[in-house]
This record gives sequence, C-alpha cells and structure tokens, in this order.
Amino acid sequence: MIAQVRASRSVVSLPVDDPAMLIATNELGYMVKRATKPTIGTMLANLRWGNARLIVERVDEELSGSWYIQVLLRENNAYQLG
Repeated sequence: MIAQVRASRSVVSLPVDDPAMLIATNELGYMVKRATKPTIGTMLANLRWGNARLIVERVDEELSGSWYIQVLLRENNAYQLG
C-alpha cells in the first residue's frame, strides 16, 4: 500500500503497512518513529521558517542502507523535494 502526502501541487508517495519503519524528523529535531500518514501530513503542514525541513527515512532491517526523502520549504513558500 502507498500513502500519498500532498505537497503543494506535488504528491509524495510513501510506503506504509510495510515491515520497514518510517522515521520522520523535522528541523527542530522532533522525531517520530513508526510515523503514520496522518503524522507525516501534520509535520508537513507545520513547516515554517525556523522549522523548514522534514526528512522521512525508511529503515528496513532486512535491506542494507536507508531510503529517505527530504522536504524543504523554500523562500517562495513552495516545497522542494530531494
């Protein structure tokens, strides 16, 4: 199953209901382990200056390495995905 988080005009797809764990961390250092779609959506909606970055990591013990997406709130209030 894929969860979609709306970011301005873009849609970010995140795997959910997956044995891997999602960890969401904002610029202020607030971290949520086993982040859910509503949690990620709330963290994305709360991006402001001084808290303009959100990183969602997918950690899977069975696979080497981690996968992540970074969302950055730009000066023009657009989201940059990286």
